Amino acid sequence: MATPQSLAYSPGGYEFGYLVLLAGRAIQNAVDEAAASAGLPAVDLITLYALRVHENLTAGMVARLLHMQQSSVSALADRLETAGLLARVRDDSDRRRVWLCLTDEGREALDRCGTQIRSAVRTLFAPLPPHGADQMAALLGTVVEPWLTDLAATGAGR
Repeated sequence: MATPQSLAYSPGGYEFGYLVLLAGRAIQNAVDEAAASAGLPAVDLITLYALRVHENLTAGMVARLLHMQQSSVSALADRLETAGLLARVRDDSDRRRVWLCLTDEGREALDRCGTQIRSAVRTLFAPLPPHGADQMAALLGTVVEPWLTDLAATGAGR
């Protein structure tokens, strides 16, 4: 069987997917360090960030968004609720649905960690030309944003 051709290569000869993977791992390392400094597992911090970006999610939505089992999200939500970083709020129109919502303490923890992570990301991407990060964000948005829209449209929280 023939090996599929790479989407693209860098001027240094590295495959596009490998470069994205390494950049993602560098960002994940910054998240790991910030989470550890806050006494949180990295997945908890990522969940808090997702709740801020998407303005509350159900456990099912978090599971799909972060590629986790829903039972793992339930344990994670228990941990964050116990720490006062998240609240569970029953939906007024559908009492079966429960929203995971950031608390003020969760927002504050996220703000502290976010400063540390953004500094690491700025350092990582410092070699980019002016507006290079904007261009990368636009290109990645072209790929990722339809997926995010699909998650919301398919009733990920049901």
